[in-house]
Amino acid sequence: MARIRMCDVAEQIRGVSYKTEDVLDGPREDAVGIFRASNISDGIINFNDLVFVKRNKVLQKQMLRKGDILICASSGSKHLVGKAAQIEADCEYSFGAFCKVVRPQKINALFLGMYFQSDFYRRYISDISQGANINNIKNEHIDAIKLRGYSETEQVEIAELLQKIISIIRFHKEQLIMLDELIKSRFVEMKKEKEGCRN
Repeated sequence: MARIRMCDVAEQIRGVSYKTEDVLDGPREDAVGIFRASNISDGIINFNDLVFVKRNKVLQKQMLRKGDILICASSGSKHLVGKAAQIEADCEYSFGAFCKVVRPQKINALFLGMYFQSDFYRRYISDISQGANINNIKNEHIDAIKLRGYSETEQVEIAELLQKIISIIRFHKEQLIMLDELIKSRFVEMKKEKEGCRN
């Protein structure tokens, strides 16, 4: 099967550089929320501890769009470098300088987003940082990625199937968390009941 180069199907966009004095107290009309590496967790974007900067600090192309893949491009910790999440809708947010966006252009966005959640991608990121103090992903690292040349129809089918699988996995993880909380809660109740019997 033919391979397609990442640089032929997606654009890379650098994050917003800002200084401490550019950070605002919170959301307001002339502000843009900035996602950072800490906002990427298990392939999902969270809204914890957002930084807000004035809109004039953000280029229009740095505003996040549906289908964009937000990547932690630089970190003091190698295992955090490369973590990624896909943006599910157009939004009034941007991203900081330690992140980058891969913006799909000539490829199914969901299909490409799934690639950045794959073991292939994680192994690739691990390989390029092996044996060196490289804690950042350069444009050429992403450009060098080669993908299998599936047809548009195949890309859609693969992406939809993988999305269903990921949704099931996340659902079961949530169930396990809830079960763990239930067990802890029941344990506390049993402990109180036991102490009550002693009294």
